[in-house]
Amino acid sequence: MRRGQIDSIRSEQEYQWMQDYLQLELSRLDLWLNWEESVDESQFAERLRQNEQRLRDFSATYDPPLTRLHHICKLNRKAADLLLCCVSPSLDSRFDSSLAALSESDTPNVTPALLEKIFGDSPEWSSFCFGSNPLFEMSLLYYDPNPDFQYSQLARPIRVSRRLIAYIRGDRSIAEETRDFISTESTGNDITGVISERIQASLERLVNHAVSSDRSLLLYFQGADGTGKLTAARYLCSRIDAPLISFDFRHLPMDSERLRLTLKPILREIKLAGAAVVIPDWHTLDADDRALPDSEFVLSRIRESSPLVILTSEQPFRLPRKKFPFVELAFDELGYAERAKSWGTHLNGSLHGESSIDVQSLSGLYRFNEGQIKSVVQRAKLRRAALQGDENISESELIAGCREESSQKLAELAVRVKARHSWDFLILPEEQKGELRELCNHMKFKACVYEDWAYNTRVSAAGLNVLFTGPPGTGKTLAASVIANELGLELYKIDLSTIVSKYIGETEKNLSKIFSEAESSNAILFFDEADSLFGKRSEVRDSHDRYANIQVGYLLQKMEEFPGMTILATNLSENIDEAFLRRLHFSVDFPFPGAEERQRIWRVSFPEQA
Repeated sequence: MRRGQIDSIRSEQEYQWMQDYLQLELSRLDLWLNWEESVDESQFAERLRQNEQRLRDFSATYDPPLTRLHHICKLNRKAADLLLCCVSPSLDSRFDSSLAALSESDTPNVTPALLEKIFGDSPEWSSFCFGSNPLFEMSLLYYDPNPDFQYSQLARPIRVSRRLIAYIRGDRSIAEETRDFISTESTGNDITGVISERIQASLERLVNHAVSSDRSLLLYFQGADGTGKLTAARYLCSRIDAPLISFDFRHLPMDSERLRLTLKPILREIKLAGAAVVIPDWHTLDADDRALPDSEFVLSRIRESSPLVILTSEQPFRLPRKKFPFVELAFDELGYAERAKSWGTHLNGSLHGESSIDVQSLSGLYRFNEGQIKSVVQRAKLRRAALQGDENISESELIAGCREESSQKLAELAVRVKARHSWDFLILPEEQKGELRELCNHMKFKACVYEDWAYNTRVSAAGLNVLFTGPPGTGKTLAASVIANELGLELYKIDLSTIVSKYIGETEKNLSKIFSEAESSNAILFFDEADSLFGKRSEVRDSHDRYANIQVGYLLQKMEEFPGMTILATNLSENIDEAFLRRLHFSVDFPFPGAEERQRIWRVSFPEQA
């Protein structure tokens, strides 16, 4: 299906129904055009009544586009007849001659004067031609703009847009001019194992609220990326039987006048579809100085055009709450116990008989939501079925799926280090190796300790901050690689040259992006030569010293908030700021290898085939 399509004409039967309905409507118009004063008025009225009854019977089983348009534009029967007269030449060529004869001209121009002649002077006629008519406001109808002709107000021809005829004929695709801004989202009822039970219960309450409300409903779905906000929007729309349109703000023009012109056809398409609207990543509207000057205006107009507007965001709502009353639904990340339950449900005996993977360890290491866990297991099963002919997945296949599912955006900000080395490659004294194994156990079981044992009610359940010290070449980077391999996590090395900026605030912004992406990437951060960035704070002598100290303070804050593992490596431990040292959970010293250790290093450096 092409991007932007709301729906295509689904069957030949539906197409035939549409044609039959249009013929009924046009036969009604034919009665008006061919009525003569000699015809008995009661007979004429009875024929109209019979026609109206057939139209009602038809509409009871089929929702014709023309009827939907009547509802959207709030047209009564008289106003609907006026519209039908305007579009009739574009639907059936036999009306050309009838209208031309009535207008006493060679061309079948429909004008306000001709409509008055056919249907008489009435409030509906006046409002349709000269009042606030949604059909004109949406540019579905428009007066002839040709400057070569001077028309009186009554004699100006009413033109019909191609979009209106396409819609009446059953074309449900979105207009080409709007496809840079809006597109269709599929709706679906299957959210089992994708959204938590708490969110599902909240959505059921929202369904009842949306069905019973006669006003446009504004919902605000707040939560981290990947927590199922868009899935919830699709589910909600499927329950209330409404199509869903996604609105991308990023391509809207900044200029206010151009913004209004661009918005006009977008609002028209939303109205014609009768669709709910989802605006993803609302919080990015004012990020990177990209705030829209009329964002309040835009949101107000969207609410006027749609019965349900859903904003998804990672941040709190920023617009005035009194002006935009909304219902908020928080999409919190799953806790450790919820993740463990989800892993157990989706695996459900699918592990290979010889596999001894620890579901509790998976739950602690990978902060996935329901949908991500389901996706990991499904992909691992498909891969196993394709390669081995069964669905009994192994530990390595599951870990590979977890790595694939983790966000890869961090690769744009840091260097990914391939973590493929095992403990055999790491030549260190047993004391240091024991400390490194403790690091791994800390990461594997911290969720159990903090959440199952409820230690998070006593102390902060922060991540793990580690310092590796020692001369160059003593295995600090290799040790980080071994730990990442042991835990099944990605390892990213931070290039300090791309982080530190001479411009005020840029360093903090870069660090914020790194820590944010590392959290969603389930990755280990490795700062090599960390003393250059995490160095001692200086005495404040000028504004540059003050700013440098602000950077250090910001780093302290981000490290404490980061739930994963941060490894700092330095050749000069004495240069590390004492405030950092107090916040480190582990400090591992890498000694210069002696003769025996160097011999072992030489041995493991050569492959067996050499």
